[in-house]
Amino acid sequence: MENYIDNITEKELTAAKDAFFFKYQKDWFAGRKAQGTSRTRFLMLSRQIGSSAYFVFEALEDAVLTGNDQIFISPTDTAGEALNGFVKMFSRDYFKRELTGDKTIKLSNGASIYFLSETCKTYGALAGNVYIQDAAYLKNFTKTWAIARGISMLEKHSRTLFTARNPHNKAVEALWLNDDDDIWRQTTTIDDAIDDSCHLLDKPELQEHFSPAEFALHFMCKYN
Repeated sequence: MENYIDNITEKELTAAKDAFFFKYQKDWFAGRKAQGTSRTRFLMLSRQIGSSAYFVFEALEDAVLTGNDQIFISPTDTAGEALNGFVKMFSRDYFKRELTGDKTIKLSNGASIYFLSETCKTYGALAGNVYIQDAAYLKNFTKTWAIARGISMLEKHSRTLFTARNPHNKAVEALWLNDDDDIWRQTTTIDDAIDDSCHLLDKPELQEHFSPAEFALHFMCKYN
């Protein structure tokens, strides 16, 4: 079933983005525009600073404005279901549209938004902008990254990896630390979020709850 979105305007999308997101999240969008010839972004992020919600909105906006398909790849089906819920929430709360669809949300302009786990067997039939959620927590990042590059090979499509840090995923660490490519990289820590007026996290409380090493890993994108 197609979901009618044809009269959602760019002005409405911009107003929703301005109302919901913090400055550091909007900077991720600016990074997409500023990455030059690169079609790949890699963001290493603190936990719980709204990355999933932001990238879902970005994908919805692009799907509405361009008709391009958007493909989310997550470590688990449950993570994909959460992303699906964000799309439906944005559409309902800001555009008064009740979207339907579980693994796929089909829009009336021909675009589809897919929510898939890394074990999905149907990637070969897809093409679009790819978002890899929690890339460092995939069981087989190398295989998933190869698939992602394949289904986003057209010049009009982009790739975005966003994740908290995981030193045990050597393949992701190697890609993150590689300077010899054209990937646009950015780190956003809990301090960056708080400095941009994010009021959702209590840093002292988190520092009491986590050990120094755990806090550094989960919220400062660092490890020893």
